[in-house]
Amino acid sequence: MFSPHGHALRLVVPMVSRAAFPRGGRRRGLVALGIRTHQQADDDFQALASYSRSQGLCELAEHGRYTDRVPEVCYWDIVGGARAARAYLLGAQAALVGSVVMFVLELKRGRGTRNIPYSGLIVRPGRFGTRVGVRIAW
Repeated sequence: MFSPHGHALRLVVPMVSRAAFPRGGRRRGLVALGIRTHQQADDDFQALASYSRSQGLCELAEHGRYTDRVPEVCYWDIVGGARAARAYLLGAQAALVGSVVMFVLELKRGRGTRNIPYSGLIVRPGRFGTRVGVRIAW
């Protein structure tokens, strides 16, 4: 395949460019999972709070666990959900950092596509600012 100027076009996308896009999708997915998991943990906390209001104060055993099984299960659901949400959000941040690193590496390579100017675009200084126009051949 050749460009209008006779130069061969490169059809191979650099590996650095390919790696940045999946990281962006992974980041969005991890954020969505983190939000959903955090919301579930928050719902579990509300369930524990409403159970405690309806039953009175929940008693704790000497080892720090609830004596009643229902609030104990709710508590561990909250802890597990909070840990999972934290892991998802940290994974999203790691994917963001990876995307930024890939972007910087792509910039440092300096071998991007050639700048092919559009010859019909006109940008000139004007009396009251910059004039922008389009040249149309008839």
